[in-house]
Amino acid sequence: MKKTLALLLGLTAFSYAMADAVKPVGTAMFKNSVRIPAYAAVYQDPMEGKTTTGDVSCNDHTCDFAFSIPAEQAASLKLVKLGHLSWILAPKDATVSRAEVGANGSAVLTLKSPKAVISVYDSAACVGCAYLQASPYFDNAKRLATENFPDLDQTPPKKGLQSVRKDHTTAFYSYPTNGKTTHGLAKFFDGSTGNEDVTFNQMEITVDAKHKKLATTILNFYYYQNKQ
Repeated sequence: MKKTLALLLGLTAFSYAMADAVKPVGTAMFKNSVRIPAYAAVYQDPMEGKTTTGDVSCNDHTCDFAFSIPAEQAASLKLVKLGHLSWILAPKDATVSRAEVGANGSAVLTLKSPKAVISVYDSAACVGCAYLQASPYFDNAKRLATENFPDLDQTPPKKGLQSVRKDHTTAFYSYPTNGKTTHGLAKFFDGSTGNEDVTFNQMEITVDAKHKKLATTILNFYYYQNKQ
């Protein structure tokens, strides 16, 4: 019998979070003295069974970034963080529609606003999740998924997917979504170096054509934090 990806993710009934629940945690500083308000997403700890934001704070310059934000965008953005996930730039009016952390550390964060829908995923310690979720963007992930998890369904590529590999761990991609375009960044580490874990993380942002520059800034900031 085939296992479901939901089980692999470890996102059990105990990991569901309160929608649009965030807590102010300070202010982030970017290049040229640009200041952006920062928030931590509330989620239900799958081990403790209680709501939390984790240990997220912008004290002691922990939210200082050597990253440039276009002046015309700065006033309309905020930062949001879920657990161990990277900080996410988002429109100020974006609300949290999904914030989940699994028992194995895997995590999903989805933010929605009239300008954009943003989704971030991290496989954490779930090796099967990493192989399966990375398979549309990385040939080695597809091969490893087939070899190690032959009874699991691989993630099918999105229709119209266009993908460009920046290096052996990084792929930028896009595909059409209901008259809009989803732009994405996928990072996959296959554990082949011997000193890295098998992991996959991914950001997707869906926008119409007039908000493409906004999508570029948000994706580039995610890439800036996940270069290694």
